[in-house]
Amino acid sequence: MQYVTIPKSVTSIGANAFKDTPWLTSKTGQVVVGNGILIAYNGNEETVSVKSSVKRIAPYAFFENTSIKVVDMQSSVNMVGLRAFFGCSSLKSVNYSTSLKFIDEEAFAKCSSLDNIILPKTVEHIGKGAFASCSSVMKAEIGGNLDTLSYGAFADCQNLKSIYVKDGLKEIEDNSFYGCSNLAKLRLPDTVSSMSDNAFNNCNTAVYSPDSQYITNYCNSKNIKSSFELGDVYTDGMLTIVDCSFIQMHVSKLFTLNSEQIELADADYDGQVTIQDATFAQMKIANILGKVSQGEVNE
Repeated sequence: MQYVTIPKSVTSIGANAFKDTPWLTSKTGQVVVGNGILIAYNGNEETVSVKSSVKRIAPYAFFENTSIKVVDMQSSVNMVGLRAFFGCSSLKSVNYSTSLKFIDEEAFAKCSSLDNIILPKTVEHIGKGAFASCSSVMKAEIGGNLDTLSYGAFADCQNLKSIYVKDGLKEIEDNSFYGCSNLAKLRLPDTVSSMSDNAFNNCNTAVYSPDSQYITNYCNSKNIKSSFELGDVYTDGMLTIVDCSFIQMHVSKLFTLNSEQIELADADYDGQVTIQDATFAQMKIANILGKVSQGEVNE
C-alpha cells in the first residue's frame, strides 16, 4: 500500500490500523489524517507539541515511545485513545488540552516518569487503568465534570501521596486506588454516592470531604480514616474565611494549630503549611481555583 485517502467524515480509526505498512513507516513525526486524527508518532524528539489540527489522539499513537519527555496538547484535542501513551517511560510532563473530555483505557499506564497529574475540568471520562503503574506520580487533581472513576484508574501508583477530586464525582469503581500504599490524602466531594467495596484494596489513605454521611459511613465500615475537608482547620465541616485566618495566624506564629489542625491546614497537598495554603483555601471558597488552573481568570 503506497497511498491512503481518508475522508474528513472519518471520526475514529482503530488501533494499529496501518501498523507496519510502507505508507506509515515512511512517515516521520506526527502522522495526522482524516478529521484531525493523530494516528501515530514516528520520531525521537524529547518535547512534542501536538499539531493544532489534531482533535483526537488515536489508540497506540505514542505506544512505548521512550524518547518523549514533554507533551503539549493543543486546545483542540478532545480525546486520548486506548494506550495512546502506554509505556512512555521517559514522559515526565503533560500539558493537557483544555478541551479534553475522554481519556481511554490505559492511555497513560506505565508512564513511569510522569509527575503530577492535573486534569482540566472538561474531562468527563477516565478509562480503566488510565494512569495505572505511573510510579513517579505524587499528586493528582481531577476536574469537576467526571462522573465515574473507573476500575483501576490509579492502581499501583506507589508514590501517589495526594488526590484532589473536585465537585461532581458520583462513583468510584473497583480497585481505583489499588496498591497506592503511600496515598495519605484523598479529597472527595460530597457528590460521591457510590464506592466499591474494593476501591481501596492494598491502599492506606485518609479521606477528606465536606460533611457527607455516605462517605463517613463508608469509611467507618472499611476502617478508613475520614475527616473534614482539607483547609477546614476550624473543623465545623465547612471551608470558610475563618479557616483561612487560622492558617494565616499559624504561619505568622500568632497562633499555634494542634496536630490535627496542622494536617487539615495543608490545603494545597504539598506536605507543609504555608501562606499558599491560606491562598488555596480562599480560592476554593471563591470558586475560582479551577478557573485559575485552566487560565480562565483575567488579571
